[in-house]
Amino acid sequence: MEIATSGTAPLEADVDQLIIFTTKGDDVISSGTAGALNEALDGGLAALVESGELEGGRSETVLLHTFGRVPAGRVLLAGIGEPEKAELDDVRNAVARAARRARQIAGGSLGVAVDGESCGWTSEELGSTIAEGLELGLYRFDRHQSPTKTPNVLERATLYGSEPGAIARGVSEGGALAGAANFARDLANEPSNVLTPTELAARAEAWAGAHGLEIEILDEQGARELGMGSFLGVAAGSHQPARFLILRHRGGGEEPGLGYCGKGITFDTGGISIKPAANMEAMKQDMSGAAAVVAAMGAIADLALPINVTALAPCTENMPGGAAIKPGDLLTAMNGTTIEVINTDAEGRLVLADALSYANHLGLSPLIDVATLTGACAVALGDVATGVMANDDELAREVIDAGKAAGEKFWQLPMFREYEEQIRSQVADVKNTGGRLAGRSPRPSSSRALRARRRGRTSTWPARTTQARRAACSSRGRRAFPCALWCASRRHAQEGTDHEHRRERQHERRRANHRAAGGRGGAAARAVPRGDDRAGRSLLRGARLHPGKRGPDDRGFRQYAAALREVLLPLPAGQQRRHDLRLRAGDQRAGGFRGRLLLQLLHAARGAEAAQGGPGGGSVGPLAGSRARPRWF
Repeated sequence: MEIATSGTAPLEADVDQLIIFTTKGDDVISSGTAGALNEALDGGLAALVESGELEGGRSETVLLHTFGRVPAGRVLLAGIGEPEKAELDDVRNAVARAARRARQIAGGSLGVAVDGESCGWTSEELGSTIAEGLELGLYRFDRHQSPTKTPNVLERATLYGSEPGAIARGVSEGGALAGAANFARDLANEPSNVLTPTELAARAEAWAGAHGLEIEILDEQGARELGMGSFLGVAAGSHQPARFLILRHRGGGEEPGLGYCGKGITFDTGGISIKPAANMEAMKQDMSGAAAVVAAMGAIADLALPINVTALAPCTENMPGGAAIKPGDLLTAMNGTTIEVINTDAEGRLVLADALSYANHLGLSPLIDVATLTGACAVALGDVATGVMANDDELAREVIDAGKAAGEKFWQLPMFREYEEQIRSQVADVKNTGGRLAGRSPRPSSSRALRARRRGRTSTWPARTTQARRAACSSRGRRAFPCALWCASRRHAQEGTDHEHRRERQHERRRANHRAAGGRGGAAARAVPRGDDRAGRSLLRGARLHPGKRGPDDRGFRQYAAALREVLLPLPAGQQRRHDLRLRAGDQRAGGFRGRLLLQLLHAARGAEAAQGGPGGGSVGPLAGSRARPRWF
């Protein structure tokens, strides 16, 4: 759309449709362009005010036919609320809403009366805001649709005000910002088979060329030479080659300048930790962070900002291919940090780890990371606000203030030191997720229903919550069922509240312990005599390691495992490796699992020492004294 400015009085403008802003209060039509329109219509707006059809409130748009009283055939009155509470974002939303209504009625020319002095805004601010509202409000993505009829098009918009020069400067700024936003929208709305990482790189290259930006595109070999193992690990499961985008704007001195990082996952299946099928099609927009930073660079260049800015966008797909990373795999980021993959659906932080490492390598500061990172943030803040996490509160405040000016709400989230414990790994420097608390939101699993059926239930919902659930679903819809009640129901379904179910689980536990301790079906039964089984149980009971009850803490488990490894030395190398892997797996678990694992390995250790002619009957080298309680527990 072409946007122009003019110093002509709005009611004298020769346009097909005219937008006039109104404010809420007793003087809705007493002043400004609305007051002049009321006089031109011989007080015709007074009846609308009296009937309550015209109040000037937010989200209000009133259509009027002028019947030749003014040159504009139709006038749309767009409300922005009370003058003392109105914000520029209200103007942006009002003009977008009115412009869509005007296009729905007919195409042609559109005029906007720039009238906001009563709210304390300058003509330049209003020009920028109105230009943004027009461009953003009239955006539509229909390039892949076959139109059933010719759509209406508003070819030209003119802003009328007393300071056309200032308005024109604002229009130039607002047009650049809105154009960049719409480019990012186009990228995010494209289907993933159209916008592959290679295509995204090609469009970014064309965008950079049109705005005078420097661009560098790294392929997988270039990323491998830089040591970006975390980024390439995510890309391994896809047939589409990954791309790493680097865009630069040089408007300042020699310093590296500001750094942007944007997540560019062009489609996210979740990888091996695959997502549910419902709404998975929306995962084509998991590259919105990359789209945002690439588009922002174009706006920065158009506005010729006197700063240096570099944007980094790691682009790939997250697919469950044969070469895809698996839970438990280890990746090495560019800065040498090792990362244990717990959940392959937490891939955004993996690709961004290398982007941030490269930004540090370039010396960029400050760094602003933009990503559709986790649904847990949407659970916490909804679709109203964006979460902000920062190690610099002053920088966070600047981002929040910038959001207010742009009409985007941000909310700062904490970064407590205690959270570092959640991502501490036993096999790497960090792990890529710390669980559902303060992070990844839980996802209902089919295994929950399977566990319920094994306990004899036909439903995973406890009987005492079923009635409340049905009432909530019937009155508010299934998705409106209270989250707290859902969580409580899930907890009760997993833990069990019925005495018979508890007894059944105890019997199952005893049977499992019997098999693990050398009973029928137990692998250890073939290696050790029954006497060793009783001695092993005594040792574990004395160390408070009885299966199904309580396991050792991390330090205790590691010391106990070290003693077992010494006893397992006589075993063949293959068996040693297998038992060592089991001990490492136990280091990631807790409770009864550790107890059962140690019991089984204790039997293997006794068998190894018995084969060497060592003591038997419950005294096994450094594990002798079965009833003694080790000091580390």
